[in-house]
Amino acid sequence: MKDKTFSNRISGLTKKDVITIPNILSMFRLILIPLIFIFWFRDEYVLTFITVAASAFTDVLDGFIARKFRMITDLGKFLDPLADKLTQLSVLICLTMKYRWIIAAVILLAVKELTMLAVGTRVLKKTDRMPYARWYGKAATAALDISTALVILFPDIPEAAAMVIFAVCAALIIYSLVRYMMLYREMIAECTEKDGSESEKERN
Repeated sequence: MKDKTFSNRISGLTKKDVITIPNILSMFRLILIPLIFIFWFRDEYVLTFITVAASAFTDVLDGFIARKFRMITDLGKFLDPLADKLTQLSVLICLTMKYRWIIAAVILLAVKELTMLAVGTRVLKKTDRMPYARWYGKAATAALDISTALVILFPDIPEAAAMVIFAVCAALIIYSLVRYMMLYREMIAECTEKDGSESEKERN
């Protein structure tokens, strides 16, 4: 039997749980999002690139610190992917002003995240566990960050080259979604099997 549900753990967070270096870095990435829009619409592409690069760097850094110093928290599992996806969507929305076809990448990313949110919520209710980011999710994020950064930094890049770059990103996003769905299915199966074993023990 679980001592605390996920919702109870979140509501019972202390200041020490909230104010950790990884969580601060995730919140910093959320603060950077308005700057991305401001710099982009001012045609300040170098500043836009620096902001996106800073966001990507802090994403890698907060994950490293969380794992290295055992600062993984339930709040961090929520904030980290939230900052990732909002940043990615923001950058892609900016890029649609120049490349209309990038709207396909926006739709694909939105579908992936909505699917993961729906299935992830079911996993959370069933297992009371918040899945953390896996390498394939981080790989898709890194590829998208690098691709958008290149297109921002080199605004005169041939459109055909940009299409190839984002086609690779799309493939990684789809691969990531498939792997996460497999992971979620395994988590639910494992929990169901465990609950069945416990029920069997109680009957005996």
